[in-house]
Amino acid sequence: MLRAGIVGFKNREKYIGALRNLNSCIYVGIYAPSFQIDLKLFNSIEQGVLSFENLVNQCDLIIFSAGDSIFYPLIKEAIRCSKAVFLDSVSKYTYEQINLLIKLSQEANIQIQVAHPNMYHDAMKLYLDKRTQPLMIESDVQIKFAENILKDVREEVSNVLFIVKSTIKKVGTNIVSSCSEIPDLYNLSIEFNNGCFCRILVSLIKLPVQKKVRIIGVNSNFELNFSKSESSFSINGVSKIKAYDFNSNSTEKLVTKQLGELYLHIMNSTFPEYSLDYELDASLVIEEVTRKLRVYMNIV
Repeated sequence: MLRAGIVGFKNREKYIGALRNLNSCIYVGIYAPSFQIDLKLFNSIEQGVLSFENLVNQCDLIIFSAGDSIFYPLIKEAIRCSKAVFLDSVSKYTYEQINLLIKLSQEANIQIQVAHPNMYHDAMKLYLDKRTQPLMIESDVQIKFAENILKDVREEVSNVLFIVKSTIKKVGTNIVSSCSEIPDLYNLSIEFNNGCFCRILVSLIKLPVQKKVRIIGVNSNFELNFSKSESSFSINGVSKIKAYDFNSNSTEKLVTKQLGELYLHIMNSTFPEYSLDYELDASLVIEEVTRKLRVYMNIV
């Protein structure tokens, strides 16, 4: 059995639920820095742990339930203690910080993963099982909350990098304010050195929340609709449509799938196909986006 603990108060229920869905994992407890100054909060939490050191000593896997920069020193400490690490996000970390995490994990020979739930959706699994080399990818995401938009852009970039598996040749960015004074539409074009081309559109324009990805390859066309939990595809002229169970593809269930896969890698001393190297390249793309954003907002 794998003993797992959680660091961070945000998103804790998602990860506690995922761990309890896994027969292969034991949920040890949760630590948050705020417990040190808010004992009332600590006493209200089931299986709370007051010391990060105590949690690490009891666990094989440490899950950081939020991407807040306050956790970065704790992530490094967990890696130095040779504990496998699962990160909710690295969107607030710099290229240099992610690169250091890679080096530390290689030195400690431990597994480190970032949550990418949509990569474990049944629609994406169908594509990954059947995929040919992609020639063009179109990702269309409509979100609800403005504070998430750059994180959603980064998520799409990370997923595309994993699918294409090529170095980047050129990045283009267009940022538009369509329905508000703040930018609410991000359009990215990415050219890869293997010839693949990608367009990513993430918008916040008061339309229904949605996420769709189209992947065109040699004699193949996949249309993955995560919002409707369905996919349609054509391979060598044969077309099919598949629908998937919404409950089986909820965020908690998708995180459960990823943690289950990580468990097998930890037990077998192997390493997941998705490495932090993709996050390095994604951070470079986001740096280009933020540079363009500063110009757009007249921020020097």
